[in-house]
Amino acid sequence: MKKQPEFLIAKNPMSDPDGVYIFHSRKPRFLAKVENNIFEVVDDIDEMTAYYKGNVDKVQGLFRTMEKWYVACRIYKKNCNVKNCIILLFLLSLPHETGKGNISIQ
Repeated sequence: MKKQPEFLIAKNPMSDPDGVYIFHSRKPRFLAKVENNIFEVVDDIDEMTAYYKGNVDKVQGLFRTMEKWYVACRIYKKNCNVKNCIILLFLLSLPHETGKGNISIQ
């Protein structure tokens, strides 16, 4: 079985048409918003500090990995278009605490 991608570029055209999000699909799962090359966790699905047992260095390492991936994706846009990169469309109904609805994958 093929391993799922670790990071996915996500968009929410209904509530934030210009926003770019990154979904970390492996544990600890989270959704981060990218704004001016700054990453802000907007949905902490799996509590990161609990997952890494309070090891802040591991959390920072995960964010460095995400930043390197995102920069590489932006540099090589041809590899990040709709055909080659999974794009998540958030339809304002995430099924847990945020209460924002369903996720559809294109």
